[in-house]
Amino acid sequence: MRPLIGITTYLTRARFGAWEEDSALVPADYVRAVERHEATRGIVEERDRAELVLLQAALARDMPVLAVCRGSQVLNVALGGDLVQHLPEVVGDEKHKEQPGEFADHDVAIEPETKLGALIGDHAPVKSHHHQGFGRLGEGLREAARADDGTIEALEDPSRRFALGVLWHPEAGEDLRLFEALVREAQDYRAAR
Repeated sequence: MRPLIGITTYLTRARFGAWEEDSALVPADYVRAVERHEATRGIVEERDRAELVLLQAALARDMPVLAVCRGSQVLNVALGGDLVQHLPEVVGDEKHKEQPGEFADHDVAIEPETKLGALIGDHAPVKSHHHQGFGRLGEGLREAARADDGTIEALEDPSRRFALGVLWHPEAGEDLRLFEALVREAQDYRAAR
């Protein structure tokens, strides 16, 4: 079995398309040096494939998963669902991604009998920045929240201990309950092993 090598990094200001923010970066030469010695790498250039494999392994172990924005789309696809490629064509506006490099603010209604509902209540103001959305939901997933234009904004797998995906960016808001729940679930998962 190849060892898992963690590579530490630092925060620096970086620009990604229209976004400019503090980012955790590591020079690719560090990663390539570790890869040359056949250790498991922490950064994989084939992002889609790598994220699907990583997510499927976590789900197979029933590890806690909080999938944010693109991650929630990966969660849906990993379980056999598909995506709406361009939401503005479906909803008729750019409500979910109004300005490049800025989050759009809107509310979501949360299904009451869901883990998400138990965590944050029946509605929440959210910050979003996405042009894709959920199409057909993957096997075992259920809708957990919806925007007022009908866009599904969150999904979850009720058969798993904690598998929750949100299209919005909770890290950009002031409500950290989703991250607190993830940490609690991870601590409980580790204690049970």
